[in-house]
Amino acid sequence: MATYADLTLDTYYLIKDSQADEIELVCAIFETEKCVLLRSFTPEPEDFWKMKSDVIAEIIEEVDDEKISEFESIYDDDLEAEFDDDIYSEE
Repeated sequence: MATYADLTLDTYYLIKDSQADEIELVCAIFETEKCVLLRSFTPEPEDFWKMKSDVIAEIIEEVDDEKISEFESIYDDDLEAEFDDDIYSEE
């Protein structure tokens, strides 16, 4: 089975922490000798620590930079629309 030690820094992955969990997009952003700091993007960004020895039920796939750019553009579009709505609602 895979562990959090198998994740590469600054790389995005779709994972299931346990078989019962939802699929989650994470990026390993920092590591110590025994732990790794991850950023989860589902549904909103949140950072959390895991022991490197903790088991990951499934690493579904490593997500390439092109797909991450597409993913980020979804949220950029949503933020722009929300910002535009805020401007017009103040008038």
